[in-house]
Amino acid sequence: MTREENLYRVIAFSYILVKKLFY
Repeated sequence: MTREENLYRVIAFSYILVKKLFY
């Protein structure tokens, strides 16, 4: 796993958490 893939996963995970919190 490259750094870019790991970073993308973190961003996607954070986005899902934000969506669940606000929606």
